Amino acid sequence: MVADGEFLAYTVDGERLALAGSEDWSGPVTVDHTGHWDRSGLDERLRRYWTRHRGGQTPLDPEATAALILHEYAAPRPGLFARLRRRGGAPATPPDDGTAT
Repeated sequence: MVADGEFLAYTVDGERLALAGSEDWSGPVTVDHTGHWDRSGLDERLRRYWTRHRGGQTPLDPEATAALILHEYAAPRPGLFARLRRRGGAPATPPDDGTAT
């Protein structure tokens, strides 16, 4: 839940964390340990994530889910030209036989 720049998050073992961000979307975020544990809340959050974003896939445990998301976030993304080429919308590459002008 996001309210007034605050966000509830969980550690992989179920501790609730309070995240607070600045007004600027690229500004710093502070993380505070609340000392409260809510494994059922974490399990519910994971269930919603897997239902909404990974329907049909076998859900992973919290640690493996976090690793998967971080890995995908850090992975290089293809540029516009590569995406167009995959869709067949980019111009063909000219032959490299010396006939291209």
